[in-house]
Amino acid sequence: MVVIPFEGRTPKGVDAYGLLGDWVWDNVIKQMCKKNAKNRAKLKINHIGGSRKLKRKMTELMVETGQPVSRGTLYIHTHKRNDGTYINEEARIVCEKISEIESQGTVPVEVSMNDSLGQVFEKEHPGRVRGVSFGVCPSQIFGCRYTRFCATSSSGNVSGQHNVARLEEKVQQMETKLKARDEKMKKLEALLAHVVMNSSIPVPPDLACGLNVQTHDGHPSSPSNTNQHLKDVYDEVKTCLSEAFCGPRLWRKSRDRYQYTRSSKTKHHHIPRVTCSTGNPSKRDQSHIVGHRRNVLVGLGGLCGAVTLNNSFAFSATISPADISTCGPQDLPEGAKPTNCCPPSSSKVIDFKFPPSNQPLRILGSLINDPTFALPFWNWDAPKGMQLPSIYVDTKSPLYDPLRNANHQPPTLVDIDFNIDDPNSKGTISSNLTIMYRQVVSSGKTPTLFLGNAYRAGEPSPGGGSIENVPHNTVHLWTGDIKQPNVENMGTFYSAARDPIFYSHHSNIDRIWSIWKTLGGKRGDFTHSDWLKSGFFFYDENKNLVHVKVKDCLDMRKLRYVYQNVDIPWLKSRPTPRRSRVQKEALEQNSGVGAAHAAETSRNVKFPLVLLDLVVSTVVKRPKRSRSRKEKEEEEEVLVIEGIQFERNTHVKFDVLINDEDDKLIRPDNTEFAGSFVSVPHSHEHKNKMMITCLRLGLTDLIEDLGADDDDSVVVTLVPRYGKGRVKIKGIKIELVAE
Repeated sequence: MVVIPFEGRTPKGVDAYGLLGDWVWDNVIKQMCKKNAKNRAKLKINHIGGSRKLKRKMTELMVETGQPVSRGTLYIHTHKRNDGTYINEEARIVCEKISEIESQGTVPVEVSMNDSLGQVFEKEHPGRVRGVSFGVCPSQIFGCRYTRFCATSSSGNVSGQHNVARLEEKVQQMETKLKARDEKMKKLEALLAHVVMNSSIPVPPDLACGLNVQTHDGHPSSPSNTNQHLKDVYDEVKTCLSEAFCGPRLWRKSRDRYQYTRSSKTKHHHIPRVTCSTGNPSKRDQSHIVGHRRNVLVGLGGLCGAVTLNNSFAFSATISPADISTCGPQDLPEGAKPTNCCPPSSSKVIDFKFPPSNQPLRILGSLINDPTFALPFWNWDAPKGMQLPSIYVDTKSPLYDPLRNANHQPPTLVDIDFNIDDPNSKGTISSNLTIMYRQVVSSGKTPTLFLGNAYRAGEPSPGGGSIENVPHNTVHLWTGDIKQPNVENMGTFYSAARDPIFYSHHSNIDRIWSIWKTLGGKRGDFTHSDWLKSGFFFYDENKNLVHVKVKDCLDMRKLRYVYQNVDIPWLKSRPTPRRSRVQKEALEQNSGVGAAHAAETSRNVKFPLVLLDLVVSTVVKRPKRSRSRKEKEEEEEVLVIEGIQFERNTHVKFDVLINDEDDKLIRPDNTEFAGSFVSVPHSHEHKNKMMITCLRLGLTDLIEDLGADDDDSVVVTLVPRYGKGRVKIKGIKIELVAE
């Protein structure tokens, strides 16, 4: 902003306009203006002020209350003085209306046209920001729904509307073409399934219609003269599927980053064979297969993923639903009781549609004839929910499962840091809350750190995210019966969903995911199209097979459900160092403990190493020290433990400590405790029974809290918990990651 003095107020002898001209034409100012223009061009939403302060205020309120904060609540707080009075009469009236609406408890917390602020002000207008009171200023908090048209002139709006109309026409044309192509694709898919399963049966007329598989007299081909037709159709289907689902796309690795490129060679689509688990390697080559873990959401998924998840699960290309009609026998671990888990086949497949606002959600309510039914979540992340819920404990209830740990019945608290080999392991409220803060807030600052790395065909398992290792896997193991050969039911992959509490556990995982997305920064869902378009099946209340995509499952508002507001105390449970920086330096000066420890570990540890009973420590060099706040926001410092190798049917857990002085004294609520690697057994028959994966832990907050910002390296300590002697590690490094 340039301020020109009013006429008559200019100091004597000073040419204000001359100064302005000199300022405008100054080379330094020119460069600054060009730089600012370049930076503004990168912004998705224009900002003229206020957004950062509002965002900070929302974060402060969230930490203070331990709950997500709505636009209405933020409006009230920003329109009150320090003494609690409103800034003016109009603000008082608006705030009282907002309070009345929110007191009903039925409005969404997320930004929505139907939230409390939207109901009070009704339709938003271009260029207007509610509750800020300083004019035109599209804001991140209140959401400019008109993008670049929000603050343009009237002439600009006319031009913009013309462009929008033209683009809408193009979109309509594309949608028409896509719809026609989709119809043909459905017929081609159905025909291919028919050919594979019933090669000796005539093609049904409704499938043959329009696909050029008819005889010269116009009737469908018979078994005796259909061979060439079927071969032609099969080739057509295979090519069409390749173009529709995979496309000529590859990911190539360059300088440790994956780049999108195109290949001239068409990539043929593999139609996966469904099994109860992951298929039999003796029947087909699985050398290209790496997927075994994540489905639509996180961890051991429900029917939507369990039915379709097989060894072709890789995110290098869009995943289409599997052929359920070819479901085969289970691949079970030794000692497991077999059961028929194949879902019923169906020739009719319905595309998923979001439920209309005037229709109740149906599936579970229809099963029990109770339209008011809601699926509960087990909030083991809060003190009130840290016991096994009482509805699952009653032995006469269908929710009861005898295959649970008998030592973990109420009033025993859940142990999010559970150790199978320690029967006396007990959870504490403080420890559980601190673990939740570390896994969700400080170690989960990016989608990859929180949700895990993308699967790509031909590569080792890339490693899960912070939410999957702990608390997802540890709660599974804590619930399962350790007296069973495979810690059934919850403690192993093949049987976990047999325990009714599985679904409440995963409901809570999804709830934590939804909380994570409100914490700001880079936290948000993946945007890669292959992931968003990956497809799966589920059954509706009428037993119809429904095709759903990942992108359909990410917005709770469109799915018309919301989680009950409960306390989130772990948002304020940041870990604390066991000793302050000053105490550590005094200890090292007096005893030389720190220097001796570093010298010993750097001399003795060699990679690859096998984790035995002994604790292992090594010095790891940091890529850069003394980073600025801006650098920390742009790049996360990440500890990478690579080449973690073990048998798939093995329970594995080891803890990772940073700059600890005594591993026996460090607890999960200490800052030095960086995280854990936990694996739930996947006891399926693989061509390669060895799992090779990695662990990635965010270190930026941890190093800052330990006062180690200026250190060139840190001491990394690995503490084996179970699976001792059966885990090999290729190496440890620290890298800076921008996402």
